[in-house]
Amino acid sequence: MPDHKTGNGRAFRIATWNVLYSNSASDRIVDFLEATDADVAALQELSPQHLEHIDRQGRWYVDRSPDQTSAHPSSFLGMVSKAPLQNQRIVDLSTGNRPGRPLFARLTAATGTETALLARVQVGDVPVEIVNLHLTCATTPEGRRR
Repeated sequence: MPDHKTGNGRAFRIATWNVLYSNSASDRIVDFLEATDADVAALQELSPQHLEHIDRQGRWYVDRSPDQTSAHPSSFLGMVSKAPLQNQRIVDLSTGNRPGRPLFARLTAATGTETALLARVQVGDVPVEIVNLHLTCATTPEGRRR
């Protein structure tokens, strides 16, 4: 696979972090974004306060999923990018609330946590699609692969 370069000639960088929605240290997220110097960061379990803090910096494009919990506290998938994000969409990955799944997995699926946030970003002259996925631990390895 060719090494895609950004407009300034360096390699395109992607970072990911499950920040934990109850983490109150929003400055640590900004520090992470600065330290990694990622072109796109795929973040999981963002709170509304996390999203507001990142957005207030005015340095990144920010997109988020709908609430992943449908409960309090809210939790979001987020994409933070140096370049505009294009064609953002949500993909439902739930395998359904069907009998035979462990009870906790059925309850988790009902809250809408089995989704992915997709977005496209331009890397030089190549469009790159990024997938931000937060897999539940409340299913089998086979279920996560599916």
